[in-house]
Formats: sequence, C-alpha cells, structure tokens
Amino acid sequence: MHVRLRHVLGTVAVALVAAMSAWTLADWLRGPAPAPDHATALSASAEMKVAAHLWLAQVVRPDHHGFSAVDVLLSAERAGLPGEVQLEVQELPGERVLRTSRRRAAELPAGSPWDYRPGSPREQWVTFGFEPLPDSAGKELRLVLTYRDGRDAAGERVAALARFPRAYTRGAFFVNGFEAGGTLLLRLTAAGTRATALQSAATNLARQQPIAPETLLAPLTLALACGVLAATLVAYLLRR
Repeated sequence: MHVRLRHVLGTVAVALVAAMSAWTLADWLRGPAPAPDHATALSASAEMKVAAHLWLAQVVRPDHHGFSAVDVLLSAERAGLPGEVQLEVQELPGERVLRTSRRRAAELPAGSPWDYRPGSPREQWVTFGFEPLPDSAGKELRLVLTYRDGRDAAGERVAALARFPRAYTRGAFFVNGFEAGGTLLLRLTAAGTRATALQSAATNLARQQPIAPETLLAPLTLALACGVLAATLVAYLLRR
C-alpha cells in the first residue's frame, strides 16, 4: 500500500513539475528576441572599398516579417576615421527609402576586414539596426552601403568582404550601381520572439547539415531521441 501511494505521489509530483515547466517554457518562448533571418554568404574572396563616390549594394529577400537589422563584415582602414557609415533599406522597384541606419566610422574595428572574417578567432560583424519592417517577408529590398564622409585614399576608407562568383540566389550585388556578379557578406535579423529565433536557428541548421539538407529531419530526430531518453530516465526513477 505504501509503495503504491509513493508511486502515485511521485507520478503526481512529476506531472505538476512537467506542467509548471511547460507553462514557464511557453511564457519564455513568447518573450521578445531578435530572430536570425539568413546570411547571404559566410565565406569571402574579395575586399571591397567604400568611401566618397564608392558605394555597394546588395539585393535581399528576407524570410520573415519584422526585418530589423543587418550585420555587415566591415572594418576601417585606420582607427578614428571621421563621420558616419550609412546603410539604406530601399524598396524595389522604385528605390524608395524605407529605413536608414548609421554607425560612426570611429566605432568600426580597425584593420583589414580579413582579420574579422567569419570563422576567424576575431570574427566581428557591424550591426545596422532600424525600426522593424512589418511586411518584409519575401519582399525584394536593396541594401545600400555608403561612407560619404570618407575619402578615396589609402587609410581613409572602410572595407567590406564579398564573394565571387555570386553565391546568393535571391538578389544581385552592385558596385557603384553596376551589377558585379558577386555577393556582399551580410546577415539579416528580424524582430520576433524566442520561439521565432529557435525556429530560425533550426531552419538555418537544416540548410547547412550534411544529412538530409534543407529539411528538419536530423534536428527533429535528435530532439525525439533526447525526449525518449528523458522519459526513460523518469520511468526508471519512479520504479525505484
């Protein structure tokens, strides 16, 4: 009798803990958080200068509504450059400016952008944030990067990284308004919830995984295996 009562009380306790955990998790998932959208490319083959009349543009198509930030692999040729670097979000067709974001050139990491490339020990991105675009999913947008306060001279410019040939299928890369046949290294972010952020992470993992790419088969299988192991452990503890 005492053994059965202990099992019943143990089951009730586990159920209560599970219910409280589920409620806490659901509340946590509803909390606001930046959600990674996607990256245009994560490996580079060329350094692109930006200053005065030299400007770059990349056409993108965000996956999510609420597009709110762009990370650029960007550095200053020397520390303490004057003025501001600007990123414009333009709607296509028509090039109507939807958002503008600026960063002080003096805030950029100094040196070669190759020192801060993806996967390097000093990897560093420069974030341009703006008010979220509510209907951005699937919309064709042009991101224009300029540094009008700079001079086209050694030590006075900022530099970004690009990949050639073109690696991004959703939009073209432009240098001074001319299509360049490459891809500017960018990462897009949307304003969302923690649930959206986790979903985006799973989707990005599905794109990169070697097993069943472009699907969630591998992440879901791993999650299912973890769930089975957890349930087995709980059942074992209740039988003791």
